[in-house]
Amino acid sequence: MGFDLLGIKPRNKKGEYFRNNIWWWPRLWDFCCHITPEISENERNSGHHNSGLVINDWKHQALIENLNQALRDKGKFNEWIRNSEEHYRNISHWSGKIFGVLEGLDNKAKVMPQKPRYHFDWSNVEEFFEFLTNNEGFQIC
Repeated sequence: MGFDLLGIKPRNKKGEYFRNNIWWWPRLWDFCCHITPEISENERNSGHHNSGLVINDWKHQALIENLNQALRDKGKFNEWIRNSEEHYRNISHWSGKIFGVLEGLDNKAKVMPQKPRYHFDWSNVEEFFEFLTNNEGFQIC
């Protein structure tokens, strides 16, 4: 599963399409929302689903400006990175426990426990920033 973003009015090939899989997108999107207060709570939640969320106009510009600043001052976000790492580690812990309980039940469906590991890397932020600067917004499909 992944998140496919289609650029609105792309200026070139780099602004047409951006994709992250389920292990990369949640932390990237959470980071974008953390640094861009113009993105509403509803939009933040919608961004975690392939529900057609559109970010354009002034919100798109705010996101570009805030990502540009964040990329220039990466060290400022070390605390956020540590806190989000802990958050996603807790999600992994509890999902593992739930899968363990389900696996112990006498059910016909085989439930495979997974240990999700959500990633955050500045190179992924840079790729997303490049996508954003080459279009006038995006839609999550």
